[in-house]
Amino acid sequence: MSEEMKKQEAPAVKAKKVSPVQEHTAENYVYIGQNRLADGLKCYTVYRGYPHEVVEMAKEKYVGIARLFVPVEELGAAMAEVAQMGTPLYLAALEVERGE
Repeated sequence: MSEEMKKQEAPAVKAKKVSPVQEHTAENYVYIGQNRLADGLKCYTVYRGYPHEVVEMAKEKYVGIARLFVPVEELGAAMAEVAQMGTPLYLAALEVERGE
């Protein structure tokens, strides 16, 4: 086969530039306060992304509730803060525990 015939038979394939896939992973959050099932709060519940709706509903009753939703990566440090008296997380957990 001649070279001209080969060129005619095989269509020209253009190389597409493939952009790297950008993974968008939502950060997971954990609620670390006391159970308040009536308010939809259960300790150690994991949420995909920040649960704005839950926090807004609970803020009406518990002012510092937003602090008790922590990223999963920071769970260990946050649990240590909840156990240590006087920290903001301790006070927020105490507020939820008392039902204030």
